[in-house]
Amino acid sequence: MPDRKKQVEGYFDDIVNDYARLYEANPDRSRYPGGPVRLHKAVGLLRRYKPGGTVLDVGCGTGHTALEAARLGYRVVGLDLSSQMVEQSARLLKGEGFGDRSDFKTADVEKMPVESASVDGVLALGLIEYLTDDARFVEEIRRVLRPGGVAVIAFRNRLFNLFSMNSYTQAEIESGEYGRLLQEYTEEVQGGLAGVNYGAFAAELARRAPELAHQASAGNGVKLKPLPIHLRQHTPREARDAFAKSGFTCVATDYFHFHPFPPAFESAGPVLFNTLGLAMESLGATPVGALMASAFLCVFQAP
Repeated sequence: MPDRKKQVEGYFDDIVNDYARLYEANPDRSRYPGGPVRLHKAVGLLRRYKPGGTVLDVGCGTGHTALEAARLGYRVVGLDLSSQMVEQSARLLKGEGFGDRSDFKTADVEKMPVESASVDGVLALGLIEYLTDDARFVEEIRRVLRPGGVAVIAFRNRLFNLFSMNSYTQAEIESGEYGRLLQEYTEEVQGGLAGVNYGAFAAELARRAPELAHQASAGNGVKLKPLPIHLRQHTPREARDAFAKSGFTCVATDYFHFHPFPPAFESAGPVLFNTLGLAMESLGATPVGALMASAFLCVFQAP
């Protein structure tokens, strides 16, 4: 097993309990509920494009995504490199009464112990950034999906580096890539911003006005220990191109984990920062997210 995979496996074995806590309620907004936001958007997209059947949760983590899919009537197969995560997922679904509709295995996601053309949908959230490249993983997804099946994949948004004004931005400037990313961003949003309905955002902002006015003190959010490897990022175009090589068509893109200001401002007022960010999630299917969201979901349909 390559050293990178050993590091990832050991890391997630160690943080399984803290990782599960990321899905707990956080009413004081001391941290952004990125996990739950990603989960609900991803499962919603799956249901829209493939409303039933068997779904493969690749990199299943603590089982919260699999549980949500099972609640919607899907049969779930979960894979993870971490045996601790697999055990946690199996316990969770069994405890919620879905043990007979789920199966979890410890496995290398680039060589899945899943029969070809045996699943209707694939979910991969918080996974692809840990791999060294896309090709083998994408081919495996193509292999296990039935014709017309869909894959909902989460990516870290590289275009966000244009806005974040941190070490990632500096790295893009030093590598000479900043100008290319800016051009791609321009092309990504060209003509799209004019068609954005900002009424939904205004309504969501009004709904959250009491939270903004209250400005509760920030509590102690869950902080995961850092992983000693670089996590990969994709621009939307890079994501689409990686899957197009295996015949997939991107049928939807939804941005998430919005930042109303560059990340450095969060510590000055986390409640304001995170509440505004949550209101902006209503703009997830619009080009606004190409710059101001740190991650995105793509729905890919197999031929």
